[in-house]
Parts: sequence; C-alpha cells; structure tokens
Amino acid sequence: MTCSESSCLISFGSNLGASPRLFAEVMNALQTRQVEVIQRSSLLQTQPVGINAGGGFLNAVMAARWSGSALELLAVLQATEEEFGRQRTIRWGPRTLDLDLLLLEDTICATSQLLLPHPAMWYRGFVLGPAAEIAPDLQHPLLGVSLGELWEQLRVRPLPLAIDDRYLTGSDRSEFLSALPHVPEVEWTDAFNSAAFAVISPGLATDQQPALSYPVHSPTDRRIPIFISTAAEGIQQVQQLLIAMTG
Repeated sequence: MTCSESSCLISFGSNLGASPRLFAEVMNALQTRQVEVIQRSSLLQTQPVGINAGGGFLNAVMAARWSGSALELLAVLQATEEEFGRQRTIRWGPRTLDLDLLLLEDTICATSQLLLPHPAMWYRGFVLGPAAEIAPDLQHPLLGVSLGELWEQLRVRPLPLAIDDRYLTGSDRSEFLSALPHVPEVEWTDAFNSAAFAVISPGLATDQQPALSYPVHSPTDRRIPIFISTAAEGIQQVQQLLIAMTG
C-alpha cells in the first residue's frame, strides 16, 4: 500500500462553523502535513444525511499527492480533524470537520481501520459530484467505470433503484415493502434489472452485525447492504439513502 508518490481523493465536509475560509484553512493544514493538494472542487451546500446529522453541510473534494501508506494518510486526516475540533460523541452527528479518504490510486483495502475505495462514494451525490468535477476520468477500482460515468448515471431522473428483499421474511418483509418511499426522483425496479443504478439489500441486524446506515464492505456489484432491527428502521435508512443519492 506504499509507493513513492500516489494520487488520492479526499472529501471535505462540515456543518459546524462551515465556511469557505475553513476549507482554505484545512487545505493549508494538510499541506503542512505533506499532503500536497493539487486541485479542489467547488464548495456545495448539501442536505444532511442521517437522523442525527444536524443542519446543512458544506462539501467539497480535493485531489492530492501523498508519499506514504493509506493508513498513514488516514492518521493524518484524523489528526487534522482533531486539530479543527472534531468530536466523535454521536455517530454520524454534527461535525466541525469530516475528512474521508475516498481513493488512493487503485488501492483496494478492507480492514477494521480503513475501507478503500470509500464504500459509499459511488452513490453519495454530495461526494460523487465534486469528485467527478475534478477527476471525471478517474476509474473506480472496483466498479470499473469512471467517476464521470457514475455521476451521469446517478443524475438520471427518475433514478432506477431496486430492493433485494430475500434476506427479510414474514411480517418484516411485508411491512418493509409496503412502506417503501415513493418519490418522483426514484423509480423502483426489479433487483435483477441491469438498468438499476444500485440495489439496496436489507438484512436483519444481529449481535455480530449491528444496524448500520451504510455499507460495511466495498461494493463490487452496486449493492448497498443495510442491516436493520425493525422494518421501520429499514425504511428510515432507505429514506436517508435517497437523500444521499438525490438530495
């Protein structure tokens, strides 16, 4: 995971004290830690994703050069978050600064510390849009298409999405399917329809796999696994996914 010099994409997000000045200060702080920022996207004002996220966000993506390992870069990003007052008291809660490593060359990594490529970058519009703005020809290492192509596919309206409900049974399955959000921006289609942009795959949470709002493994076939304790919780997660995709 180490090379003499690697290109990477890093996302920026903030909804506590967010401002263009903060973004500039963060880029300067990264430069002092040997992260050479070579390009930056426009700043976007976006809707919050997650029931605990708070108010609207300011989002952007940076292209940079880095000469260490992926885990070393992760440590730099986390140290920079702490420098700007990031506190991790509420999962996916309001934050002064959120820096995510999206891509590091064609590195594929799946550890308890780091997932590369970032498992949600390909369907989160507030990340994919800025990334495609500055690196449209960059290939997603797992999906085999460019970020520009993914962005164009995500922008289709209505957006074709599918639900794979095979891991839900009985009342959970029927309750979940009957309450799926129906909005003009989305067209629900068959899970085996090759035209679907993504397939949301709900399963029941267990002690080993607690409920999460976002995937825990990098996708290889545009599947988005969610783990739920109740059908109502599953619908809430789907609603948040739709905000991330279409908001």
